[in-house]
Amino acid sequence: MKLLASISLYLLAFLCGVLFIVFKNHGDLSLLLLLKILPTLFFSFAVIINIRNKDNFLLLTGLICSGMCDFFMELPTNTFHVFGIISNMLGLGLVLYLLFFLSITKQKNYFGLIPSFIVMLAMFFVIMPNLGSFFYPVMVYCSIFVLFIWRAITIYSDQTKDVHLRIIVLNACISLVASDALLSFSMFSVIKTSLFYSSIIMALWWIGLALLSVSGIVYKKSA
Repeated sequence: MKLLASISLYLLAFLCGVLFIVFKNHGDLSLLLLLKILPTLFFSFAVIINIRNKDNFLLLTGLICSGMCDFFMELPTNTFHVFGIISNMLGLGLVLYLLFFLSITKQKNYFGLIPSFIVMLAMFFVIMPNLGSFFYPVMVYCSIFVLFIWRAITIYSDQTKDVHLRIIVLNACISLVASDALLSFSMFSVIKTSLFYSSIIMALWWIGLALLSVSGIVYKKSA
Protein backbone atom coordinates (compact mmCIF):
# COMPACT_ATOMS: atom_id res chain seq x y z
CA MET A 1 0.00 0.00 0.00
CA LYS A 2 2.81 2.41 0.91
CA LEU A 3 4.63 1.54 -2.31
CA LEU A 4 1.55 2.23 -4.45
CA ALA A 5 0.86 5.51 -2.66
CA SER A 6 4.49 6.59 -3.04
CA ILE A 7 4.56 5.78 -6.76
CA SER A 8 1.32 7.72 -7.22
CA LEU A 9 2.79 10.75 -5.47
CA TYR A 10 5.91 10.72 -7.63
CA LEU A 11 3.80 10.39 -10.77
CA LEU A 12 1.69 13.36 -9.69
CA ALA A 13 4.88 15.33 -9.07
CA PHE A 14 6.08 14.44 -12.58
CA LEU A 15 2.75 15.56 -14.07
CA CYS A 16 2.85 18.90 -12.24
CA GLY A 17 6.42 19.43 -13.40
CA VAL A 18 5.47 18.81 -17.02
CA LEU A 19 2.48 21.16 -16.75
CA PHE A 20 4.68 23.87 -15.23
CA ILE A 21 7.08 23.66 -18.16
CA VAL A 22 4.23 23.65 -20.68
CA PHE A 23 2.59 26.75 -19.17
CA LYS A 24 5.84 28.50 -18.19
CA ASN A 25 5.58 31.32 -20.74
CA HIS A 26 1.82 31.40 -21.12
CA GLY A 27 0.22 30.66 -17.74
CA ASP A 28 -1.04 32.90 -14.97
CA LEU A 29 1.53 33.56 -12.23
CA SER A 30 -0.71 32.03 -9.54
CA LEU A 31 -1.04 28.83 -11.57
CA LEU A 32 2.71 28.68 -12.19
CA LEU A 33 3.49 29.15 -8.50
CA LEU A 34 1.12 26.33 -7.59
CA LEU A 35 2.49 23.96 -10.22
CA LYS A 36 6.06 24.78 -9.20
CA ILE A 37 5.67 23.96 -5.51
CA LEU A 38 3.38 20.93 -5.90
CA PRO A 39 6.17 18.47 -6.88
CA THR A 40 8.08 19.24 -3.69
CA LEU A 41 4.89 18.86 -1.64
CA PHE A 42 4.28 15.45 -3.21
CA PHE A 43 7.87 14.41 -2.39
CA SER A 44 7.21 15.52 1.19
CA PHE A 45 4.03 13.44 1.40
CA ALA A 46 6.00 10.40 0.19
CA VAL A 47 8.46 10.94 3.03
CA ILE A 48 5.64 11.28 5.58
CA ILE A 49 4.13 7.99 4.42
CA ASN A 50 7.39 6.06 4.70
CA ILE A 51 9.38 7.67 7.53
CA ARG A 52 8.09 8.24 11.04
CA ASN A 53 11.06 9.16 13.23
CA LYS A 54 13.28 12.13 14.06
CA ASP A 55 14.90 12.07 10.58
CA ASN A 56 11.44 12.73 9.17
CA PHE A 57 11.49 16.28 10.56
CA LEU A 58 14.93 17.06 9.11
CA LEU A 59 14.09 15.74 5.69
CA LEU A 60 10.69 17.43 5.60
CA THR A 61 12.17 20.74 6.73
CA GLY A 62 14.67 20.62 3.89
CA LEU A 63 12.01 19.79 1.32
CA ILE A 64 9.65 22.51 2.58
CA CYS A 65 12.43 25.10 2.40
CA SER A 66 13.13 23.92 -1.15
CA GLY A 67 9.48 24.51 -1.97
CA MET A 68 9.79 28.03 -0.53
CA CYS A 69 12.86 28.55 -2.71
CA ASP A 70 10.88 27.47 -5.79
CA PHE A 71 8.14 29.94 -4.85
CA PHE A 72 10.45 32.92 -4.36
CA MET A 73 12.56 32.23 -7.45
CA GLU A 74 9.47 32.39 -9.66
CA LEU A 75 8.64 35.91 -8.49
CA PRO A 76 9.95 38.78 -10.64
CA THR A 77 12.26 40.86 -8.42
CA ASN A 78 15.79 40.31 -7.08
CA THR A 79 14.57 40.78 -3.50
CA PHE A 80 12.47 37.63 -3.79
CA HIS A 81 15.39 35.82 -5.40
CA VAL A 82 17.51 36.62 -2.33
CA PHE A 83 14.78 35.08 -0.16
CA GLY A 84 14.89 32.05 -2.44
CA ILE A 85 18.65 31.67 -2.01
CA ILE A 86 18.32 32.02 1.77
CA SER A 87 15.50 29.45 1.88
CA ASN A 88 17.61 26.99 -0.05
CA MET A 89 20.67 27.60 2.11
CA LEU A 90 18.63 27.11 5.26
CA GLY A 91 16.73 24.03 4.18
CA LEU A 92 18.89 22.11 1.76
CA GLY A 93 22.24 23.41 2.92
CA LEU A 94 22.15 23.48 6.71
CA VAL A 95 19.35 21.05 7.54
CA LEU A 96 19.01 18.45 4.82
CA TYR A 97 22.48 18.23 3.33
CA LEU A 98 24.50 18.44 6.52
CA LEU A 99 22.44 17.10 9.41
CA PHE A 100 20.53 14.41 7.54
CA PHE A 101 23.52 13.05 5.63
CA LEU A 102 25.84 13.22 8.62
CA SER A 103 23.49 10.76 10.33
CA ILE A 104 23.91 8.29 7.44
CA THR A 105 27.66 7.77 7.70
CA LYS A 106 30.31 8.73 10.21
CA GLN A 107 33.15 8.47 7.70
CA LYS A 108 35.08 11.67 6.99
CA ASN A 109 36.98 11.10 3.69
CA TYR A 110 38.54 14.56 3.63
CA PHE A 111 40.07 13.87 0.21
CA GLY A 112 36.53 14.23 -1.12
CA LEU A 113 36.71 17.93 -0.27
CA ILE A 114 39.23 18.50 -3.07
CA PRO A 115 36.94 17.77 -6.06
CA SER A 116 34.04 19.39 -4.21
CA PHE A 117 36.00 22.60 -3.75
CA ILE A 118 37.29 22.61 -7.35
CA VAL A 119 33.81 22.16 -8.84
CA MET A 120 32.20 24.97 -6.84
CA LEU A 121 35.20 27.30 -7.16
CA ALA A 122 35.08 26.93 -10.94
CA MET A 123 31.36 27.74 -10.97
CA PHE A 124 31.90 30.74 -8.69
CA PHE A 125 34.68 32.17 -10.85
CA VAL A 126 32.49 31.91 -13.97
CA ILE A 127 29.67 33.97 -12.45
CA MET A 128 31.75 36.21 -10.14
CA PRO A 129 32.11 39.19 -12.55
CA ASN A 130 28.31 39.52 -12.75
CA LEU A 131 27.37 38.94 -9.10
CA GLY A 132 27.23 42.53 -7.85
CA SER A 133 25.31 42.67 -4.55
CA PHE A 134 24.84 38.88 -4.70
CA PHE A 135 28.58 38.26 -4.20
CA TYR A 136 28.51 37.27 -0.53
CA PRO A 137 25.20 35.33 -0.53
CA VAL A 138 26.40 33.29 -3.53
CA MET A 139 29.80 32.73 -1.92
CA VAL A 140 28.12 31.31 1.20
CA TYR A 141 25.77 29.27 -0.99
CA CYS A 142 28.70 27.77 -2.90
CA SER A 143 30.47 26.96 0.38
CA ILE A 144 27.46 24.99 1.55
CA PHE A 145 27.40 23.10 -1.73
CA VAL A 146 31.07 22.21 -1.25
CA LEU A 147 30.06 20.44 1.94
CA PHE A 148 27.09 18.80 0.24
CA ILE A 149 29.18 17.39 -2.60
CA TRP A 150 31.76 16.22 -0.06
CA ARG A 151 29.13 14.36 1.99
CA ALA A 152 27.67 12.79 -1.16
CA ILE A 153 31.13 11.55 -2.18
CA THR A 154 31.72 10.26 1.35
CA ILE A 155 28.45 8.34 1.39
CA TYR A 156 29.16 6.90 -2.06
CA SER A 157 32.60 5.68 -0.92
CA ASP A 158 31.21 4.04 2.25
CA GLN A 159 31.18 0.37 1.26
CA THR A 160 29.20 -0.56 4.38
CA LYS A 161 26.10 1.24 3.11
CA ASP A 162 23.43 -0.09 0.78
CA VAL A 163 24.60 0.24 -2.83
CA HIS A 164 21.23 1.65 -3.93
CA LEU A 165 21.42 4.36 -1.26
CA ARG A 166 24.92 5.35 -2.34
CA ILE A 167 23.97 5.60 -6.02
CA ILE A 168 20.78 7.54 -5.27
CA VAL A 169 22.59 10.08 -3.08
CA LEU A 170 25.37 10.62 -5.63
CA ASN A 171 22.90 11.12 -8.49
CA ALA A 172 20.82 13.49 -6.34
CA CYS A 173 23.95 15.53 -5.74
CA ILE A 174 24.84 15.62 -9.44
CA SER A 175 21.32 16.68 -10.42
CA LEU A 176 21.07 19.46 -7.85
CA VAL A 177 24.54 20.85 -8.49
CA ALA A 178 23.95 20.82 -12.27
CA SER A 179 20.58 22.52 -11.80
CA ASP A 180 21.96 25.26 -9.56
CA ALA A 181 24.97 25.79 -11.83
CA LEU A 182 22.71 26.36 -14.85
CA LEU A 183 20.41 28.56 -12.77
CA SER A 184 23.37 30.68 -11.68
CA PHE A 185 24.61 30.99 -15.27
CA SER A 186 21.12 32.08 -16.32
CA MET A 187 20.54 34.50 -13.43
CA PHE A 188 23.90 36.23 -13.84
CA SER A 189 23.87 36.49 -17.64
CA VAL A 190 26.50 33.86 -18.43
CA ILE A 191 23.97 32.16 -20.70
CA LYS A 192 20.88 33.65 -22.28
CA THR A 193 17.67 32.82 -20.43
CA SER A 194 15.35 30.64 -22.49
CA LEU A 195 12.52 28.15 -22.02
CA PHE A 196 14.93 25.34 -22.91
CA TYR A 197 17.37 26.19 -20.12
CA SER A 198 14.55 26.87 -17.64
CA SER A 199 13.08 23.45 -18.40
CA ILE A 200 16.42 21.69 -17.93
CA ILE A 201 17.06 23.58 -14.68
CA MET A 202 13.70 22.63 -13.17
CA ALA A 203 13.85 19.04 -14.43
CA LEU A 204 17.26 18.52 -12.82
CA TRP A 205 16.10 20.26 -9.65
CA TRP A 206 13.01 18.09 -9.22
CA ILE A 207 14.94 14.93 -10.08
CA GLY A 208 17.46 15.84 -7.39
CA LEU A 209 14.77 16.50 -4.77
CA ALA A 210 12.92 13.32 -5.72
CA LEU A 211 16.11 11.29 -5.32
CA LEU A 212 16.80 12.93 -1.96
CA SER A 213 13.34 11.96 -0.71
CA VAL A 214 13.87 8.43 -2.04
CA SER A 215 17.29 8.27 -0.34
CA GLY A 216 15.62 8.98 3.00
CA ILE A 217 13.15 6.16 2.40
CA VAL A 218 15.87 3.72 1.28
CA TYR A 219 18.08 4.66 4.25
CA LYS A 220 15.21 4.07 6.66
CA LYS A 221 14.56 0.62 5.23
CA SER A 222 18.24 -0.39 5.12
CA ALA A 223 19.11 0.95 8.58
